[in-house]
Amino acid sequence: MKTRTVWVLAVLLVIAAPAWGTLQCVLTAVPLQVSAEGLAEPVGDVVLACAGGVPLNRITGTLQFTLSRKLANYTQEGNLLGITLSVDTIGIYLPLPVNIRPLENYVVMEGIDFNLSAQGTFKLKLSGVRADAGGTTTAALQFYGNEQFLVPSPVVTVAVAQPTMQATSTATAVSGPGPVRPTFLDFSNMIGSQAPSVTTRVTESWGAAFVPRGTNITVALQTGVRIMIKYSGVPRDSHVFGPDAIAGSSALQPTTGLNFGGNPTGGLYNPVLGQSLLLSRVRGAAADGSGGYPYFIPGYGPQTLFGVGEAEYSPEGPYLVYEVLDSNTAMIENAQIPAWIFLPSDLPNAVSVVKQTVSLAPISDVSGTVPVGGAIPRYRLTTMQTDCGYHGDCNAPYFPKLKITPTGPTAYTAASGSGAQIGNILVHNDGGSVLEWQATVRYRSQTGWLSIFPDHGVDKATLRYDVLAKNLAPGKYEADIIFQLLSSPTGVLSEVVVPVTVDVTLPLPPPIPMPVIREVVSAATRWAMPAAPGSLITLLGSNFEERTSVTVGGKAARVVLAGPNEITAEVPMDSLIGGAAVIATTLDKVSQGYWIDIVPVSPGTMAVLNENGEPNLLDRPVEAGKQLDIYVTGIRLAQQPVSVKIHDRYLDGVPRTIDQVGVDQVSIIVPADFPTMPSVVVVCAKPLGGEAVCAHPRDIWIKAAGQ
Repeated sequence: MKTRTVWVLAVLLVIAAPAWGTLQCVLTAVPLQVSAEGLAEPVGDVVLACAGGVPLNRITGTLQFTLSRKLANYTQEGNLLGITLSVDTIGIYLPLPVNIRPLENYVVMEGIDFNLSAQGTFKLKLSGVRADAGGTTTAALQFYGNEQFLVPSPVVTVAVAQPTMQATSTATAVSGPGPVRPTFLDFSNMIGSQAPSVTTRVTESWGAAFVPRGTNITVALQTGVRIMIKYSGVPRDSHVFGPDAIAGSSALQPTTGLNFGGNPTGGLYNPVLGQSLLLSRVRGAAADGSGGYPYFIPGYGPQTLFGVGEAEYSPEGPYLVYEVLDSNTAMIENAQIPAWIFLPSDLPNAVSVVKQTVSLAPISDVSGTVPVGGAIPRYRLTTMQTDCGYHGDCNAPYFPKLKITPTGPTAYTAASGSGAQIGNILVHNDGGSVLEWQATVRYRSQTGWLSIFPDHGVDKATLRYDVLAKNLAPGKYEADIIFQLLSSPTGVLSEVVVPVTVDVTLPLPPPIPMPVIREVVSAATRWAMPAAPGSLITLLGSNFEERTSVTVGGKAARVVLAGPNEITAEVPMDSLIGGAAVIATTLDKVSQGYWIDIVPVSPGTMAVLNENGEPNLLDRPVEAGKQLDIYVTGIRLAQQPVSVKIHDRYLDGVPRTIDQVGVDQVSIIVPADFPTMPSVVVVCAKPLGGEAVCAHPRDIWIKAAGQ
């Protein structure tokens, strides 16, 4: 029959019975507690006890032993090794000379031949069987021969499996050159070197789980339980060291490392006081934990454990293998296995996290029987459960503890289309060992609006997050930044959640660009030239508005005209002679200053009109003898009168203030004898105590009087 966890083959006793009767039999076994990780675990002896037979009757035939799991003994030339079938008809068990061969999960024993006792009884005992472990292992017997055996309960349990041990490993972060390796390698010098260290604590699951070397009863199976520790994250060219021997918790003084609290010590082993847990480093062990030999050989009296040796190395990294040499089956024992990492002198400062993977050894994926020379016992690679629950220290301060602290509120308000808002979250290790963490974003609605950096790290760090409302429509958005503790020694991957929300409002009006002054010119000529108090200047540039204001030398200048690319303004009358910076301002946006020269007078002709108010043009000439009105800027501080030259005549003119800001009107009478001709008009003005300064000539047209 088959069940979910147990496969059982029943004993079928279908033998033609002789006329004189049937033997009444009982099938029994004492089940062994075995390692659930094991691929070749011993099972309990099976005893078939029978009575009611004919005294001294001869029993011959073949016995088939059926397991619910694969056999795992050694084989040689097709025969099983290490298994014995013995018979008791005189009060002691004597081995039967039978041929034993395997068939997957069957043991076939051929050539059985013995006589019943004088009372018509016998006992058969099957010993030394090994099997692939897991759950409960059952067995049954089937006999082919000259007798019929009646067995009311034909199935027995021979093994019950559970995990051999639990383990907890600390980690450490290493970087930069390491300390100098001590000349003499011993425990105290390792501690004194202050080299980075890690420690693995192993705890057996039941009192006899750590089977010592030499206590296995099966021939050629003399190794004890082995524990392999592989170290990952160790930088290249580093050296890893571990103690030569480890005293367990039952020892006179247990070996302790730096990572589980208390003071480190090499340990003291004293066999005189009775059995206690003792592990030896296996020197020369292969990468699967097989081979090699125990380096430490215990003596007969108290022994201080101080020796240290180097780890083995494989392409995957360094590893240490320890074998159980002694243990106390009356108690559940544990041991701490420290290791020290010495880094090369040329190592860069990049941080690497050194972690440990613990397993029983030798590691294998081969189930079933193996030829002589294969690994027995051997174990499948499984994930060890932490032992902190057994020791009650899962919350101890020497384990990492994730602490998350936002530096400010995590609820935001932003206008749609606006730029990023930035927040920071502090990550702390509020415990010991090394804190490895990662962070992820979990959205509750729309995605893509929250970014984080970095998204993982070691121990203390500052995580920055950006709230990006640029592409979000108005509404409320929610997300969580989830921090997780990775590779926790306690097996508890704690999680801290930081909620982040953003209320997105309607878009803000477009930002006002900064005004830019490219050039400052005369409003009359559009040329770059000195300005004078009261004169008109024109700012050429970009990003101007009607509300743009202008200052000259820090004094407000009256704006006459304003457009997006130019502004005309009056230089303040109280401007200082010399140099001044022209600055344009729109609300809170201020341009860079543009430097101009300021002189007392700087004439510039803005326009020339005939006396009827029409512009003087080719088709609208001024008549000789009539008035010509000239509009000039930059002469407010000039001496009176100013000089006006027309053709070859110099005339005096008195400036008159008009309603137009920054402009004065100078009117003259065109000489009556001028013929019809094109000409120019030039206005010249003198500052007080200075030389005359003339405006650029302005074209005019004259027609003779009476035409």
